[in-house]
Amino acid sequence: MCLALPMQVLAMEGSFAICESRNGRERIDTMLTGPLEPGQWVLCFLGAAREVIDAERAAQVESALSGLESILAGANAGADQASIDALIHTHFADLVDREPQRPGEVQPFRPPLAELNSLPEVVPAAMEFLHTLLAALNATPYDAPQPVRFSLLTMDPAVRREVNELLGEGEVSVLTGGDLQAQETAFTGIWRIHGDGVDDVEASPFPHALRALAMARPAPQLPAATPPAELMNAPAIYHEIRSLSAQWQPGRDAHVMNLSLLPATPGDLLWLDEQLGRISFSILSRGFGNCRITATALPYVWWVQYFNDMEKLILNSVEIVDVPAVALAAIEDYEETTTRLAEWIESLESA
Repeated sequence: MCLALPMQVLAMEGSFAICESRNGRERIDTMLTGPLEPGQWVLCFLGAAREVIDAERAAQVESALSGLESILAGANAGADQASIDALIHTHFADLVDREPQRPGEVQPFRPPLAELNSLPEVVPAAMEFLHTLLAALNATPYDAPQPVRFSLLTMDPAVRREVNELLGEGEVSVLTGGDLQAQETAFTGIWRIHGDGVDDVEASPFPHALRALAMARPAPQLPAATPPAELMNAPAIYHEIRSLSAQWQPGRDAHVMNLSLLPATPGDLLWLDEQLGRISFSILSRGFGNCRITATALPYVWWVQYFNDMEKLILNSVEIVDVPAVALAAIEDYEETTTRLAEWIESLESA
């Protein structure tokens, strides 16, 4: 079983954080959370910080882990029901009386959880925006050179909050080393994009500004490093990746290298990761299990890693492409989103 551990940040080292947990200190990848401050708490597994949490949540997880340790150690063997109930309420209070939930990947589409209970002047303005967005979707093809995009900077903050509530939050997040980031809404292919002087709603396969940022990576000027003699296949793999990156043209179909199927030692993978480098540009897709996508320092080259529900790495690959397909909204998504948004507006107005 793989469990996420709460860890407290002690210091930052570039895109890594020195963190401390019940198991001691560890160097943690922060690509998925962005820069952290000393004293903050994060949930970590597989060497990566996946979620920033508060001290209360950290204590709650620590209590649950202590309960599991007690059970696995057999400390409660032969205990009566009252003692077992006490242990459950002590260590797993948040699970008591909670309705079990199905895994996210088998959940049907559900519209955002929102009610039109804001101030009277806020709701009409938010609904008007949804109608404007829907009309633009109907009038704009999926592959239009200029996507549907609206800036909300001049919108009243209360109306903007209502729009955010009505659009909800979806499965794909995009984080960068700067302030520009994006979150897909509950409607696939509709994005909320935030940054310095940017507060947009965009309908597109992938946010154009973030795609441009990813594709602006400069080619490395230094020659390839001399590999250690004990490596197996990493030097040949790296040479192929670097050659493809140098020759790549935007718009080409992806070239995928499935490292899970190639003979490679842990030393091979470590050296390859070091040579490819990583920049502060990561994409997390939660559609089917978890997919973590990280931009390397080479143009068009991405790590694409899939984890199952137990957070075990089940597919480790490198893709050479503009943006990996798993992060993109397909034309079928765009069409379905248009239909669902129309139904969502109708349900809100008839409530």
